This record gives sequence, structure tokens and C-alpha cells, in this order.
Amino acid sequence: MIFDLKIWLEKNGEDEMRSTHALTLDSTTNSGLSGVYGLYGTSEWWDNIEKGNIETYMVSGVIVDLSKGNVFPTIFLNQKSIYILD
Repeated sequence: MIFDLKIWLEKNGEDEMRSTHALTLDSTTNSGLSGVYGLYGTSEWWDNIEKGNIETYMVSGVIVDLSKGNVFPTIFLNQKSIYILD
């Protein structure tokens, strides 16, 4: 099984993207993402990932859990936790 963030966001991520966009656009807080390369999950953001403008990581292993405890999905991989961020 492969976890694909793009597919996950298309199927399950509407609320997460909306929350992240609101935080990113809120100038009164330091929360959210920078937004320099587009809003999280948008076609502009994905285009910048494909162009190499956003740092990405490829990891392999066994996914043992997936948590939605905060805005970003957290993948627990072989007893390690990684965050999917821009």
C-alpha cells in the first residue's frame, strides 16, 4: 500500500485544507504554512512540488497507523512519526 497525500486530500482533505488555508492567510498568527508556493493542497502548491520548489521527502516502510489529530495527517511508520508539510 502506498500513501499518496494528493489522493488522500482529494478524498478526505476538504476540512483540513480549509483550516490550513485560513491559518495561512491569517496575518495575526504565526500558525499555518508560509503560502509562498501556494496554499496547501492547491494546484499551485502541487505544481511547485513537481518543480522542486518545495522540499519533499520520499520514505519507505510499513505504515502502522494514520492519525488526524491535528490539521495535518500524521503517518506512523515503523515506530517513527513523520509529518507531511511544505
